[in-house]
Amino acid sequence: SQGSFCSSGHAHTSLNTSCFIMSSLLRLLVGACFAGHAASEQDQCVTTAPASCHAEAKKSGIASAGMAMIQRPGHAMQRINLSLGEADAARSGVSDEVNIVVGSYNAYWWNVKKYDRWDALHTRIQEEGPFDLIGFQECEDVASVLQNSGMSDFDFFQGPDPNPSPLAWNAAAFSPIGEPGSKLVGEDQWGERWMNWVRLQHHATGSTVLFVNTHGPLNGCTSALGNNWVDGVNDNWHHGDLVFMTGDYNCGTGSTAMNLIKAVLTNAVDGGIDQILTTGHVVSGGTRPGSPSDHPLVQGVFGVPSDGPNPDAQSTPSEPAPTPSPPNSQTSECAAFDQWPSVDGGVTCGGCTALVLTAPFDGRCDKYCESFGHVCLAAAEELSENCEVKHTAECDEQISGTSDMLCTCHVPSDGRSSETQSTPSEPAPTPSPPNSQTSECAAFDQWPS
Repeated sequence: SQGSFCSSGHAHTSLNTSCFIMSSLLRLLVGACFAGHAASEQDQCVTTAPASCHAEAKKSGIASAGMAMIQRPGHAMQRINLSLGEADAARSGVSDEVNIVVGSYNAYWWNVKKYDRWDALHTRIQEEGPFDLIGFQECEDVASVLQNSGMSDFDFFQGPDPNPSPLAWNAAAFSPIGEPGSKLVGEDQWGERWMNWVRLQHHATGSTVLFVNTHGPLNGCTSALGNNWVDGVNDNWHHGDLVFMTGDYNCGTGSTAMNLIKAVLTNAVDGGIDQILTTGHVVSGGTRPGSPSDHPLVQGVFGVPSDGPNPDAQSTPSEPAPTPSPPNSQTSECAAFDQWPSVDGGVTCGGCTALVLTAPFDGRCDKYCESFGHVCLAAAEELSENCEVKHTAECDEQISGTSDMLCTCHVPSDGRSSETQSTPSEPAPTPSPPNSQTSECAAFDQWPS
């Protein structure tokens, strides 16, 4: 329950170097720096460092709507919580980068609440951690989620309703710079959709981070949405900031909206419509099991420069985002993607391939392509709402058990699509001889039998 949390302040812990390194080494060798205190999660709060390592008094928290600081009065013996990045720094000493772990997770709130699957949700988050930064979607009470998932030492910003997309950060690893904020980016049948952000300073490196989280609208992967995301980032991106943007974008790679934001945040851990975008270095990442949610948990390891803010991380915050290349540079092979019917989530893959709905076309790509005057060249089932192929199929083969499929469609070889048909008076091009000699095969006079 939310009444169990302390919201009046935030423990800013300053550890001197020797204490920090010794605590880290002890944790690595022994498995714990201090013995934990068995206390009820519902009537205690958590501190983030042992009492022996406190160097300054607790300071007051940030007064901001939607902001809540979590804190626990100290016990004589306490457990120290180090982020993965800080542990790496302690092990390796001075290095070019310190690794941090970032997560993005749609909590599937209404379903978990309806079927009382809270334990499974909290266990999932705890098992896939630890995290340094995590963005949630469909999460109406991030305080309770953090408290019950072993992350009571995290600070957070809940953000506005409806469709909240709260973000949380490890207070032992990051301190907020200023106050968090929000921007309305779209709307659908479920209401307004938002992006939230906070600027942070990473304790171990001194680097500054802009941490952003969003939950995009359904069926709305337009340039307007993409430009809203881009504006939200650029308006809050300070010179030298490393940017991380988590989200259930409800748009896949190749959609107009994602092309725009990915032209600005060029590196990604791509989990389909769930992604982590960044200006930084992706060390590793991918999707993890997400049950009881109907989304995967996306997790990435990223490098944070150890020499403080990176002046090359951004040219100028006010610069407009570069215009991305269109997802389908128009050729005579197929119509422009905006003329393709029933494209799922705006996901197009280039090469005249798109993720399309199966239901209106009986799960067959030949029927889909024929519906707008094209012919099918290839068919496949996608892996996770993206362009990655799970398995291929014949064009006239029904792809069942899924709501979408990858279809490659071209105009007929006679060119009789309305977009590409030649003027009737134009002479037909002279066909090539049946085997114009190329490196693809030997001349026919060398073929036996």
